[in-house]
Amino acid sequence: MTDEEKLKIIGERYEEVMSFRRELTKETDRGCALMAGSFLEFELQKLIASKLVGTSKVINELFDFNGPLGTFSSRIKMSYSLGLISKETKMDLDIIRKIRNEFGHKYESITFESPSIKSLINNLKQHAYVADSIRTRALFTSSVLGTLGQINGADHLIPKFKEFMHNPVPENYKQKIHELVKSITDELTSKK
Repeated sequence: MTDEEKLKIIGERYEEVMSFRRELTKETDRGCALMAGSFLEFELQKLIASKLVGTSKVINELFDFNGPLGTFSSRIKMSYSLGLISKETKMDLDIIRKIRNEFGHKYESITFESPSIKSLINNLKQHAYVADSIRTRALFTSSVLGTLGQINGADHLIPKFKEFMHNPVPENYKQKIHELVKSITDELTSKK
């Protein structure tokens, strides 16, 4: 990929992020939390999918509703376990997921200033502010964008996994494994 192509992709991505940020501004607190959580969940899906090997059908099935990566929580855990995101990013994503769930599952009126939500937001780390120096909503959106930056950085810096075209176990190991299995089988099936 040429530098010009990379710059074009970065410019397009910048426009997507700025559009997302403008949409967050238009939303109520509930809408902002739901939209931010959904956006980050989708970004994790894209990140993981971009690194996996296999057909698009196989990869897409992983992210189906009943698939092993069908939830925000499972995507966070997998991204961290694969080394795609840091422990701090994982912790912030878990907090953002909890905030999204609070807004999504409560029918009563809550805002970013509600004590339980504000307490969660004050634990976020991916922002450039002192927690009590700005509005809680601004701290939340700044953290969402900081977390998004971490996800996007991983997408550009971490290479795709490699697909093995043949069994990666060396022949001499295969023979040793075969002998061990035969020995165990013989011992278990012999009459004593």
